[in-house]
Amino acid sequence: MNQKVFMQRADELLDKMDIHALRNCLHQLARKTLENKREPFIQLLEDCSCDDKTSDKNEKVRYRRVISDEKVKEKLRELKDILMKIEDGEICLSAHGYEDYSSGHWSSDWIWEYEDHGGIGKALEEAVEFAQDCMNDCRYE
Repeated sequence: MNQKVFMQRADELLDKMDIHALRNCLHQLARKTLENKREPFIQLLEDCSCDDKTSDKNEKVRYRRVISDEKVKEKLRELKDILMKIEDGEICLSAHGYEDYSSGHWSSDWIWEYEDHGGIGKALEEAVEFAQDCMNDCRYE
């Protein structure tokens, strides 16, 4: 389900809930929150619990960012450093090839096996997760 449809459906369901149902829903979300996402969840609750006296009740709710600007800059710097090391060849995959005769003596195949001692795969996974977190935090720049 794409983000727009998801948010429309979520807003429809939230509009139908009373205060008790909303509290129960947030409690269940908190209970199911993974350990590495607990700090941003608490920050989101703290941000939402602040009363903004200047806003009009009919005005659309403005979403506060969960990830601080400093953390975004720090993570971007880390990712750029890793990508530069990959580009410069400081971090790379290792490969070794061999002939495979398992189909018979006259039929050989060249097999390549790759290893990631430098952690390129993990770095790319973290980069994708970070990009998703930024998108969910309305950081499109």
